[in-house]
Amino acid sequence: MNAMKKGTLKALLLAGLVKSLSVNAQSAGSSGHIDYAFHHQYDSLDAGGANREIMRLYFNEPLAVYKSLQRMQFDSAIRSQLKKAEQSGNTFNLNFGHLPAGSIDQFYVNTAENTVKVFRRFLNVNYVVEDTARPVWTLAPETRQLLGYACQKATTFFKGRRYAAWFTYELPLPIGPWKLRGLPGAILLAEDARRQVRFEATAVAFGPVPPLTLPEPYERTTAAKLAAAVQARRETGGPPTGDGLIQVQAASTRPQNRLVRAINNPVELAN
Repeated sequence: MNAMKKGTLKALLLAGLVKSLSVNAQSAGSSGHIDYAFHHQYDSLDAGGANREIMRLYFNEPLAVYKSLQRMQFDSAIRSQLKKAEQSGNTFNLNFGHLPAGSIDQFYVNTAENTVKVFRRFLNVNYVVEDTARPVWTLAPETRQLLGYACQKATTFFKGRRYAAWFTYELPLPIGPWKLRGLPGAILLAEDARRQVRFEATAVAFGPVPPLTLPEPYERTTAAKLAAAVQARRETGGPPTGDGLIQVQAASTRPQNRLVRAINNPVELAN
């Protein structure tokens, strides 16, 4: 190889290294969010029945919060209508129609402590369940491009499912959707082997984020106790909005045709 070719190759390698370091420095010191298209086949006997919604992962190292964007919009719409009703003095004719509620649980991650706290507001009380389980990853040689980021494959068996995930060193934060975390870069795609659960990043953006700390006050509990309380509430009946952040009755006096979904295939098949 002549001197000119060697010089050109060296310049290209140096430019690539500078770009990589610049991207890493920006993302490591920045805050922002990643949006994921979440797919969950909640009924193992019905391949066509699935929950699909957009989830958002806010990050500001070492903190991250994963929650339903749909749920945030739902709560914002209800609060807006309640405020208008209060201002008009007409609080008895509220009708929220068929607003999609979205997922209730929110996941608060501390990457420095490698902890996940699951937050849920139920019957006007804030509850927190700490989950100490951590995925153990095996790196694979496969690579691919996602949203313009170079990604590498990793696999794990976690919560009763075998996942294949794709993460990027260009976003050097050990974060990901739901409780998937601990890789040397942000997870942009994860899917279980049965293709019943899938998290696929649709957008990455940098900028200010809302507070990423748990709402206080809150009560600590266990997943089993909270699930039992939620099930008991459903069996005894409750307001149409379920057990979410806001408890209100719809104005209509017609019977509520509430869809009871057969959830025999939860995301977590094991503790």
